[in-house]
Amino acid sequence: MKRNILLILAVFVIQKANAQLNVFMKAGGNFSGYSFNDESAERVANYDWGGGFQIGLLGLCDISEKVNISSEFIFVEKGADSENLYYINLPIFIGYRLGNFNVEAGIESGLLLFGRNDYDVNVAKSPYAKRADLSILVGSSYFVNEKITVNLRYILGVIPSIAYPNLAQFDDRMVKIFNRSIQVSLSYKIRDAN
Repeated sequence: MKRNILLILAVFVIQKANAQLNVFMKAGGNFSGYSFNDESAERVANYDWGGGFQIGLLGLCDISEKVNISSEFIFVEKGADSENLYYINLPIFIGYRLGNFNVEAGIESGLLLFGRNDYDVNVAKSPYAKRADLSILVGSSYFVNEKITVNLRYILGVIPSIAYPNLAQFDDRMVKIFNRSIQVSLSYKIRDAN
């Protein structure tokens, strides 16, 4: 009996959420680099920020007049100037609407698909590369009109994307490299909530 009630409740919630869901196509730039847990490794590595892209879908569900929840399914190029890492990312965030602006904060999980560096090495197959990525994000969106939105976000990795032994220090510490990104994108509404 409890299972049937939960099933009916789940169907009702899904129908309600589906009725309130706005769907957007999203594309833009991704400017990314690394942060390190070890200053000596950061000086030696000499990675500069690199440019990349992002493309995918965004779903926005209004909870109230001011509060909304969004989720995305995006293909993103991260890394640095000498290394390109390609991820499927699933950010989930909560937003607070202030006029045409939406202030956002949340988390983002990602899966490393493949990557290349300047030496044509597949970074994703390295024993030091981590397939899973987890980040926190903050940002803002500006609703230009009913269909178009401009998005700006800062994303900071909380688990390392790469971890390798610190050979320069000759100890057991691992050098951990974290993704960080600034994303600028344009979203176009392809489905209205009705």
